[in-house]
Amino acid sequence: MKRGTMKALSVGCILLCFFLCGLALLPQIVQATNTVTATIPIPHYAFALAITPNGKYAYVPELNNVAVISTATNNVAATVNVDGSNGIAITPNGKYAYVTRSVSNPKTGTTNSVAEISTSTNKVTATIRLGGFPNGVAITPNGEYAYIAEGYQLNGNIGLVSVISTATNKVMTTITVEGSSQAVAITPNGEYAYVASSGSLSNGTVSVINTSTDTVATTVTVGIGTQSVAITPDGAYVYVTNGGSDSVSVIGTATNTLTTTITGLIQPYGVALTPNGEYAYVTEQDLDNRLGLASVISTATNAVTTTIPLVAFPYDVAITPNGAYAYIANGSNSTVSVISTGTDTGPTSSSSPATPEFPAQSLTIMLLVSVILVLSIVIIAKKKAGKSNPTKINTKT
Repeated sequence: MKRGTMKALSVGCILLCFFLCGLALLPQIVQATNTVTATIPIPHYAFALAITPNGKYAYVPELNNVAVISTATNNVAATVNVDGSNGIAITPNGKYAYVTRSVSNPKTGTTNSVAEISTSTNKVTATIRLGGFPNGVAITPNGEYAYIAEGYQLNGNIGLVSVISTATNKVMTTITVEGSSQAVAITPNGEYAYVASSGSLSNGTVSVINTSTDTVATTVTVGIGTQSVAITPDGAYVYVTNGGSDSVSVIGTATNTLTTTITGLIQPYGVALTPNGEYAYVTEQDLDNRLGLASVISTATNAVTTTIPLVAFPYDVAITPNGAYAYIANGSNSTVSVISTGTDTGPTSSSSPATPEFPAQSLTIMLLVSVILVLSIVIIAKKKAGKSNPTKINTKT
């Protein structure tokens, strides 16, 4: 082999080694989209969760506490003693978390209520007593009111929605809805609250509440065993999980009618939309096989595009403000699963989780460029060697 060629190969190998070493030192690792990137242990069973607007923390209500997870390290950074915690929502300014408590304990003096937690101190700053059994909670976009879905079990056909002023932490009004109310979501413009209710053996319902009058404008019939509700970022559609019907109902907010029903799921429970509105993440509880799943639904086609295996049994799901990760509360084994969504919409003020995403396609491109670079050096070196050592022609006769 010519000396020039050997030199070129040596230079190419050195460049390739530098590339590989630099890649190894990157703080990012290769991860496939829609895979579990972390599993976080928490003290007790996890039922719900919410992520702060800055994306730095996930608040997870569980049996006796609210676990506060740092999304930068994916570890429990603090716990707040709130027994019987159930649902949770965080104010738009990120200063307070409102946690519903379905518990009545004469020994501790606790009763069905809502606990207000200061996110700066992680301490309970107020307790608001309620008459029903509080489940889900949602806060208006302006942060002025918290809507609480209460399953009023004295009568399975009647549910309550309490409206709390966040300024005074007092119940301003109580709205009666059809069925045992389980969850609530509020449109981005704050004009309507959609309350999902179960309780009937034949169907569930979604009550549409006009927030300016706090009256029920209409009621939409959905599947059996309604559990959770979420609204697309543009406010056009409402996604409702029906655990008893193995389906997800999609309601158009323009007409408040059922536009489609997504079937083929297994006892769906939680639902959350990505910030860009392109996907709905739905948790599923396969009770018969003691399995957990998360299905990714394209909102453009309302078809399941991916199914992700999880531990049994997943409950609520929340997505980081930048859309990069989905956090799922697992009720059966006291953990929180973190899923890389591949739908990162750009940086936010939140820190990235401990194992951030590095697209696999980027790695392939970089390796291809390196190979091309080495081959180019070899070819150029060969040409130069040929020019500097031309073939001698014997001119003797």
